[in-house]
Amino acid sequence: MTEERTEEGAKAVSDELRHLPLRPLWLCRHDGQPWPCGAARVTLSREYAHDRLALCVYLGLSLAEAYLDLTRLHPDTAPGPGALTERFLGWVRLR
Repeated sequence: MTEERTEEGAKAVSDELRHLPLRPLWLCRHDGQPWPCGAARVTLSREYAHDRLALCVYLGLSLAEAYLDLTRLHPDTAPGPGALTERFLGWVRLR
């Protein structure tokens, strides 16, 4: 493998790792969008390509934590359970 290829691979991994949730706000650390942002969804889809059920479990647990964090921070304006379910799980396609 060439040094250039290694750098490209490292940059791709670095870019993917930057799209992690900033808790307790549940915004993307990289782009400030509600997490999971578009880039995080792509990364998660790749990471869990062969185990969609595990992806749903991970996102479901994240959703529960986000609900608790956001309702504690903003009790009057936090997204409701339906909106968070759509945000965290609505984009996942099970085969």
